[in-house]
Amino acid sequence: MADTLPETVRMMCEVCSAPMIPLFSKKEYRYVRCGACGFVCIAPVPDPRSVYGKDYFLGAEHGYGYVDYDEDKAAMKPVFERCLAMVEEVRPIRGKLLDVGAANGYFVGVANARGWDAEGIEISSYAAEEGRRRGLAIQTGTLEDISFPDGTFDAVTMFDVLEHIPHPVSAVRAVTRMLRPGGALLINTPDTGSLVARMFGKRWHLYVPPEHLALFNAENLTKLLWSEGFEVLRVRHLGKTFTVRYIIDTLGRQVCIPVASRVLGSLGRSRLGDLRVPLNLGDNMLLVARKL
Repeated sequence: MADTLPETVRMMCEVCSAPMIPLFSKKEYRYVRCGACGFVCIAPVPDPRSVYGKDYFLGAEHGYGYVDYDEDKAAMKPVFERCLAMVEEVRPIRGKLLDVGAANGYFVGVANARGWDAEGIEISSYAAEEGRRRGLAIQTGTLEDISFPDGTFDAVTMFDVLEHIPHPVSAVRAVTRMLRPGGALLINTPDTGSLVARMFGKRWHLYVPPEHLALFNAENLTKLLWSEGFEVLRVRHLGKTFTVRYIIDTLGRQVCIPVASRVLGSLGRSRLGDLRVPLNLGDNMLLVARKL
């Protein structure tokens, strides 16, 4: 029987205003897709604030999040440095930078060390407090909660955060207002148009409800940025560096065979789990844009 969308969650695409159609259900959550532009989201949208407690950053016992956020992000430092170099190609003067979805501020610290005046906003009160405890400027809240004067920032970064935002178009508009003319925007987010996403369908490891609420492909995200006043300068697929422990934990969530899950868990807890591995599945896209 064809999947149908209950009347209570019928909706129009917030990117292009075309009707959304059922895609699939995962756990108790339903993903829908725009029949015109391909934008994907969860309907109805769950409250994201309930997701990001301490367990999300330390433990991941609910099947999403990080076993150890600090350890996993430390492996990403070389990638963050390359991303800042891309931002500096757009905005050579290292002025004020806002990191949206800053968690405990690991990237904010990297940007500060590079000469930026960086701060962050973070929905998780636990993570934001951890950042402040480390002496970093992290505010608790979202782009809807926290108001900055127009043109406050020279650069805004959004690493692995756009997919967590219930209404990403509104978030992009808020960023547009906060950036100075000529300011740089860097977004890293999953790509539903990638070969891996299309091959695995609902079993793609980046369909993670209730963590990932809204997902783009390169074409519809590029069109959105152009429509909101940005010139898109670079679109590429970002390779990352992960600990073996993080990779095994992610695989373990996808494996439904108990014996395989236990074997993976044992490997992750061994010394092997500390090794860092560069990986590029081609399903994470990086866009760099300039505000016109």
